[in-house]
Amino acid sequence: MTTITRRNFTLATLAGIGALTAPALVRQARAAASAVRLGFSYATPSTLVIKEKGWLEEEFGAKGIAVEWTLSRGSNQTLEFLRSGAIDFGASAGSAALLGHANGAPNQVISWLSRGESTTLLALPDSGIKTLQDLRGKKVAATRATEPYLFLLRALAKEGIPATEVEVVPLQHPEGRLALESGQVDAWAALDPDFAITEITRGSVPIYRDLSLITGGVLNVHKDFATENPDLVTAVLKANVRAVDYIKANPAEALALYAAAGKLEQPVAERSFNRNVLDQFAITDADVANLIAAGEALRDTGSIPAGTDLAAATNSLLAGSYITQVLAAG
Repeated sequence: MTTITRRNFTLATLAGIGALTAPALVRQARAAASAVRLGFSYATPSTLVIKEKGWLEEEFGAKGIAVEWTLSRGSNQTLEFLRSGAIDFGASAGSAALLGHANGAPNQVISWLSRGESTTLLALPDSGIKTLQDLRGKKVAATRATEPYLFLLRALAKEGIPATEVEVVPLQHPEGRLALESGQVDAWAALDPDFAITEITRGSVPIYRDLSLITGGVLNVHKDFATENPDLVTAVLKANVRAVDYIKANPAEALALYAAAGKLEQPVAERSFNRNVLDQFAITDADVANLIAAGEALRDTGSIPAGTDLAAATNSLLAGSYITQVLAAG
């Protein structure tokens, strides 16, 4: 159990992301791709559909390009895979993408994958905790270097509550939910599908909701791969748009795939699945502003270097021209 401090958040964050600036691990540029390596996530419906349908295998196979899939269980893992060159594409939270990029990760964000209320702060219905102000002197479970953790930091700052007045219990998301339900903590910075699990099974209730503090899910590409293979980047983005169209046309099938992949009960799968807004791909001015605001919270905790120009880092991270061209082409 720890209190949020500049030092412990920095160390935990950098440990989670890895030694992003280590020159010995910088990926060698390739003249042409012989394989496209993609991360997929149980929490990202479109990646599940693309993998299940084999569209990229069909398209790239005709060009002699192999398709390789790697399961990513979270933003930190996605960024580590990108840094090490294990994958070319991967999903993460927007805030995590900026965190990694500002610390030297070779990622660029080429599209939004999901929006919606994927995170909130939850308490048990009989806890007596009703608002964020009630968290002063209380324990909150959170997974460091994740969107829910940053949501907690940004919420406290927005409401004028010093971060030092909240004691953070650093736990992975499922363990955080269990800690909430067993009374070991007073609140939990939640993430789906565990967010939906505790809502449905224990009646856990949000004590603070603010969509403006959530950056959403994004698709990252290794910047060298994008530079060398812009046509393959376009093909992957087209596949994602196709997947979302398929989900809209076949919601029951897509929900069943999502539930099976995550081994979720139907009510839980349905609630968490339906919180996703999947068809808002373009990178907007509001996204830029939200990422810069998230970066300010990260810089304040020391997890982004103090001298970082956040506007420049965000602009360097975002490569919106690819998805703009895909959408314009229909």
